Amino acid sequence: MYSYNKYHGVDPIIISIISKKARSLIRSRFFCEHHLEELEQELLIDVLIKIEKYQPKQCSFYGFIRAAVDSKGSNLIRTSLCQKNYHIVYMTKSEESYDFLLESIATTASFDGNNRVDLIDQMELGLDVCKVVNQLKPDLRQLCYLLQKMNISEIASFIGISPNSVYKKIRILRTIFAKHGLDFDC
Repeated sequence: MYSYNKYHGVDPIIISIISKKARSLIRSRFFCEHHLEELEQELLIDVLIKIEKYQPKQCSFYGFIRAAVDSKGSNLIRTSLCQKNYHIVYMTKSEESYDFLLESIATTASFDGNNRVDLIDQMELGLDVCKVVNQLKPDLRQLCYLLQKMNISEIASFIGISPNSVYKKIRILRTIFAKHGLDFDC
């Protein structure tokens, strides 16, 4: 877990902040040890871009650097999570964009008749679910994404609530999905 990156001419304290954040990111479930150098480079590039926006009256220089690095780290985790959940599509609320997506998938799919219909049905169902998820409150939306990858106890510890609270939120989600005609027997 050692980085061979050398940044000559950059403040060693900034490098220390970046290295600590990169090491904490690879300890998360989103990155591996071999991502360490890439993460350091991503964080440094972001810091160098954001450093122009630094205003001494608002905070200390190193506080600003820490905030920029933390923000970029959060964005990297969010991006990694979205890549792992690639089947969740963030769409606009325009019906035309949904129809266009369905048509483009249907015309480019090279499946035989039955599989193509199944694919279109799955895509329509996925888009219906995405429409409902995009209308949810942020905490319920987060729960939907977490339910795809984690069990109830992991979600409870990740969010910082009891498992009973998670089950209550799941009941709320089921009610909301049922109101939109997406009630499934689980």
